[in-house]
Amino acid sequence: MKFLKLSVFALACLSAVQGRAEAQTQGSSDIPRFLQVITVKVKPAAIAEYEDYVKKIMAAAVKVGAPQRVVVYQAIMGAPSGTFLASTPFGKWEDVDAWPTIPTMLNKAYGELEGARILKAGRATIDSSETDVYSMLTDLSTNPRTYDPPTAFVSVTRTELKPDMAPAYNLILARIRKAEEANPNAP
Repeated sequence: MKFLKLSVFALACLSAVQGRAEAQTQGSSDIPRFLQVITVKVKPAAIAEYEDYVKKIMAAAVKVGAPQRVVVYQAIMGAPSGTFLASTPFGKWEDVDAWPTIPTMLNKAYGELEGARILKAGRATIDSSETDVYSMLTDLSTNPRTYDPPTAFVSVTRTELKPDMAPAYNLILARIRKAEEANPNAP
């Protein structure tokens, strides 16, 4: 599961960047500093219903003018069937305060009764969910770019390391970054 979360972090940093996010990193004014990732495990028999629920949430977000950009992916490898990931980049913590909640968006877009019905039916499809927030490390990232619209597929490699080895690993990443950025054909 941790592989999946880190995969979405990298994926979203590459493909789901919010252009209007106020970045707080040097040299990358359009790359957000943070990424919220919500990992949802859907009940196996309810995948189609969950997908319909997400479509209704996204339509409600557009209708009410929600400021956050959310990109939803379904894991197709490396995670159990029915695993979905919603990524939302942001530049500063104050941005999160401006995001309307799912119940608020559904109620405003569909009315209170229909919004509550959609919410109840959608939540019934979910087995579990977990929310994580990641911080972008621009000094260890190679050629971060924005992709709009987001790419359909991304391959991500996750490396687990012992905490005491983090400085050595960061040094390796810095060397890889330097070599890749010196190569015009680098990813």
